[in-house]
Amino acid sequence: QPGGTHSVGIALEDAVLFGTLFARLSAWTQLPSFLAAYQELREERCAVVKATDLKEARLVALPPGPARDARD
Repeated sequence: QPGGTHSVGIALEDAVLFGTLFARLSAWTQLPSFLAAYQELREERCAVVKATDLKEARLVALPPGPARDARD
């Protein structure tokens, strides 16, 4: 998401996982199962990061009022 705080970290995690998976690739026919494994391994982590980024974005974009005053 634009403005998210985790994009670089997620990209590095993705790169490490792709490297780990593809280091074991011995035939192109394995590619679909490797990509499925990647999806399974990353899906929950990415969902958590997205939820965290959305929560942080809502917090810093509070309109004037009691909630923003309490935050500040």
